[in-house]
Amino acid sequence: MAPLTQLVLMSFGPPLVIAEEFEEIKGLEGLFIFGSWAARQSGQSGPSPRDIDVLVVGVVDRDTAYDAAIQSERRLGREVNVTIRTSQQWTNANDAFSMQVKESPQLKLL
Repeated sequence: MAPLTQLVLMSFGPPLVIAEEFEEIKGLEGLFIFGSWAARQSGQSGPSPRDIDVLVVGVVDRDTAYDAAIQSERRLGREVNVTIRTSQQWTNANDAFSMQVKESPQLKLL
């Protein structure tokens, strides 16, 4: 891949690539990018993200979700970390992790 193409993909491609890799997962009810990548896209300053954090909401097969993350990593050349929550866990979340994600920038993909 040409360097400019790779740069554009790394900067703007993650939502498209991740949505494509995850969209066919059975039981998927929601898909979000959160963490430093979402923060940079929302205009928060900071270092360039080294990875992409993805929240999968629904009752999904974990292996299938992790396989989608691996395929996304291959296409993006960047680590993709997956967190899975059922819709009930996400809606009724009161744990520190979920509260932090809900209060921070996130990009809804599906």
